[in-house]
Amino acid sequence: MVLHRLAPDVIDEDNRWWGVWTLVAGVTLGLSGAALSAVLMRAFTSLLSTFGIELSLPTLLVLALVIGQYVAFGGLAVAYLRFRGLSVGSVGLRTPSLREFAI
Repeated sequence: MVLHRLAPDVIDEDNRWWGVWTLVAGVTLGLSGAALSAVLMRAFTSLLSTFGIELSLPTLLVLALVIGQYVAFGGLAVAYLRFRGLSVGSVGLRTPSLREFAI
């Protein structure tokens, strides 16, 4: 029985704590992503203000979305997969079709 394919060295059939490990890893990655996003956003806005560039609130929101979702969380996910010895291709992600994207 395969319990979890992302942590094969931690999980076996006799290990009753695999659910706790999964929960702790997920919460840690989520909180780390949020913290990394805040740090990167603060650093980027400080760099811009050093050059005298002030951004409007809508621009800051879009920038926070891009930095948070793609750079911080995406980078953290790739780093975690590499730490586990897996590639991004092992997750089974694919580019959505135009129909799936529209839905």
